[in-house]
Amino acid sequence: MKYVLACLAAAACAFSAHARIPAQVSYTCDVEGAVGVLDIEYEGFDPAGQEMPTPFEQISGAIDDGSVIFFYKGTLSFDDKSYVITGEDRTAEFTDMATLDRFLASMKYDDGVLRIIKHKDGTSEEPFFCQLNQVVAARP
Repeated sequence: MKYVLACLAAAACAFSAHARIPAQVSYTCDVEGAVGVLDIEYEGFDPAGQEMPTPFEQISGAIDDGSVIFFYKGTLSFDDKSYVITGEDRTAEFTDMATLDRFLASMKYDDGVLRIIKHKDGTSEEPFFCQLNQVVAARP
């Protein structure tokens, strides 16, 4: 039994020693005059599932050509509400933490500006914009 516990502990330490910290990005967003902070962590993988450490500046091109699939999660916080965000490539789901209401959005990054297009009812769209604040590169 001690041998099994020792092996499990060693495996857990080895796994945590190789755990990678995702890249982090922070934006300031203007949504209908309200200013919020968008914090996102992201990781990229090639189509075969191998991790791809892609520099932040190359994300849009990598998504466009399909060479990297990006997964991300984060929060969008305002003074009076906050959302949890999960997504893949250009599609994100926003969940209101107070009401659990959800909406889908498309995301596009160009020259330091993130354009988020909220899909309201399947036929109309509502864009809002976020300015890049900080990028923290992924670390092994």
